[in-house]
Parts: sequence; C-alpha cells; structure tokens
Amino acid sequence: MQYISEEEFRKQPIEVQKVFIDWWRPSMGDLYTYSYEEDSASINCCNSKTQIEQTNRWKGLEIGQRTPLFTEGQLREFIEKKTNCKINVAYEDAEIIIRLDDLKSYEFKRIFNNLDNDLLQALWQVALKIAKENIH
Repeated sequence: MQYISEEEFRKQPIEVQKVFIDWWRPSMGDLYTYSYEEDSASINCCNSKTQIEQTNRWKGLEIGQRTPLFTEGQLREFIEKKTNCKINVAYEDAEIIIRLDDLKSYEFKRIFNNLDNDLLQALWQVALKIAKENIH
C-alpha cells in the first residue's frame, strides 16, 4: 500500500502538520505510526473500535503520539472537504493535472498543474497547498 511516510509528513511546518492532524478522524483501516524514540517508529492499522478510540485520543505531533500515514483516498477526501470541491484528475504529456470543481454548481474553481507524475505525490502537493491556506 502506498502512503505518505511519517518522514515526509514531518518535513512540513508544524502549522501544516496541525491542519492535517486536526482534520484526521481515525477510522477502520487507517494507517498510522508512533514511536517512543527518534528512530523506532512502527506502522500500525486501526483494526478495532478500541484501537480507533486510542488513536483518536493519542493523535498528535509529539513523540509517542499517533501520526497518520495518508493514502490517496484520504488525501482526496481532505482536499474535497477543505475546498468543498470535487477532484478531477487528468493526465497530459506524462503530467498529472488536478482540477477542482464546485460541488454544487460543478463550475471550475481551481487547477493545479506542474505536479509530480505519481498520483499519490500529486495529491500530496495539492493537499499541502490547501493546508497552508487553512492555517489560522
């Protein structure tokens, strides 16, 4: 399974990480990591109600807290929820273009191009731009 690594997540400014952590509502099947030392993270999956509750209670940015490992679907959901738009993905000349259309009117709102040619990374690039716009 492909996901955004903890290392990639932690490269982002704390304010951006916080936007993602505040949005994340752990649910069945979500991947996360946590560590009690700098270099000993383990990957886990929410696979029970108890684990979901613990992950929700312990999600955060400190060592020992749960850090999400976002997948394509979660990044799509983040972008759509934060922008109130539907994502349309197009491939042109080995480049991914992501277009956002208003959910109600289906009118074009924004376009993102010059993205990575890997869909997960392209969605991550767009999600980071959206997160930076949502810093309060």
